[in-house]
Order: sequence, then structure tokens, then C-alpha cells
Amino acid sequence: MAENAETIDTLFRGRIVLHQRRNGYRFTEDALLLADWARKDSGSLIDLGTGCGVIPIILGRTGKAKSLTGLEIQPALYELARQNVLINHMEEMIEIIHGDIRRIKTIFAEFSFDTVITNPPYITSDDGNVSPDGEKAAAKHETLCSLQDVLEAAAHLMSPKGTFRIIFPNSRLFELFVLMAGAGLTPKKLKFVHEKADKPSKVCLVAAGRGKNAKCEVDPPMIMFESDGRPTPENMRIFESGIPDG
Repeated sequence: MAENAETIDTLFRGRIVLHQRRNGYRFTEDALLLADWARKDSGSLIDLGTGCGVIPIILGRTGKAKSLTGLEIQPALYELARQNVLINHMEEMIEIIHGDIRRIKTIFAEFSFDTVITNPPYITSDDGNVSPDGEKAAAKHETLCSLQDVLEAAAHLMSPKGTFRIIFPNSRLFELFVLMAGAGLTPKKLKFVHEKADKPSKVCLVAAGRGKNAKCEVDPPMIMFESDGRPTPENMRIFESGIPDG
């Protein structure tokens, strides 16, 4: 099998077609959860670490953003994201940029976007076994950028009244909030994701804004499966139909 062999995958009953590296990094359900979390955001939106371009492409089909940008540092994933934009005929609304989050000020002017979104690496570079595959390692471990790098980039890019959205493990939420404060960002809304209603949540969807207003709302939890294992209606809407609920 060729080292760079690709698979052709579909979302939303064929409404979206995505090429992915068979043995490289592949997007997970977190990307779909995060895209759904941002689908009502209008104006301009950027996805930091866009991978194969899955989030901008989903939002191009289901969201309200007028323009979408994906930033990716890894050359192979950058080319793959550009290819996927063309395959889905979204080149007029989605731009893919090859660049480093750590050098964001040399790529974009301050306050360039209304919404900044990211599904960042969850694991610190010194925690856990790092995959020998470079793409997988960079997507899961903070090898190419740290959480602080991501938040500082978001603070630079986000307009004064804009929104920052991230999906992150609950085990690191305290660290996330501390680093957010250092970057001038404040959590405004949380939504915890549960596999089942009686199971503990492992990840949280977080929306943040600027300023020091400490008021933060907690949305009803997102439950993925019923007690008998059947997908919940919200699960089916997000993962199968891709049709907003209003």
C-alpha cells in the first residue's frame, strides 16, 4: 500500500466528500461537534489547525459564516485541505492558508476575524506516548504549538466583540481558563459532552469573548447515546443529517 494512500469519506449522506490520508492524521468526532457549536456564527471565521479542512467545509454547508479560512502548518495536510475545498466546490468562500500559529502576527492583521475556532492538540508534549507518525503526533500532542500559543493567536485574530470557540478535555479546563485569562479571553458559555446521560463528561465545548466579565453560562449537556445505545436525536442531527435545528 502506498505511503500516501488516501481514502474518500463522506459526511451528511454524501453532501460533503473528504479525502484523508489513510495512515496519517484523520479527523475525529470532535471536529463535527465543534463545527456544530459554531454553525450560528456569522461574519468571518478562521479554523486554527484545520487539518484536512473538515470544519470550514462543514460550516460552508451548514453554517452562517460569510467567509471561512483554515490555517494549517503541515504541508501535506495543507495541500489536502485545499484539495477538499475544490472537491466540494467551496473555493469562493473558503481559503486555506499554510502558516504557523506561533507566527500569526506575520500572517494576519489584528482583529481580522469575527470568530476563531480550534480543535487543538489535547496532550502536552511530555505526557503520553507520542505517535511516530508526524501528522498524528502534531494533532494530538503539543509538538508544533502549545495551548498558550493557540490562545495568544486567537486573541490576536478575534475582533473586539468576536467569539473564540474550542473543544477541550475536562481534565485540562482549569489550565485552559488560566491561560485564557492571560491572553485576555473570558469563558462565556460551556457545553459538556456526555457519551450517555449517566456517564461522566470527558470533553467540553467552550465559547469565550474579550474582557473580564466573569459571567459564564452552562448550556444543557450534549448527550450522544440513549441508555440502550441508540444515537440521540442531537447525535443524529450532528453526525448524520448535518441539518441545523433552527
